[in-house]
Amino acid sequence: MNSIELFPILSGLVFGSLLNAIRPALRNYLALVSAFLLGYLISAVVGELRISWFYSLLDTMLVMISGAVGYIATRYLHLKRLTG
Repeated sequence: MNSIELFPILSGLVFGSLLNAIRPALRNYLALVSAFLLGYLISAVVGELRISWFYSLLDTMLVMISGAVGYIATRYLHLKRLTG
């Protein structure tokens, strides 16, 4: 794994863990829009966008998958803490 690929994964994990604080009605919409924006922004900053737009899609998928993992892990830890 390249160190450049850590940016979308780490940003997805952080963003996914923050999704629990958002109202459920806005959560899905915000997660989808933000994943696309983060993926595009990361590929533009790193310079992959100059090579091909396909890298933006790959970064978006990495943000979505790691965001889902971050959301599920945070949700699990929160529920586990509540139930004792």
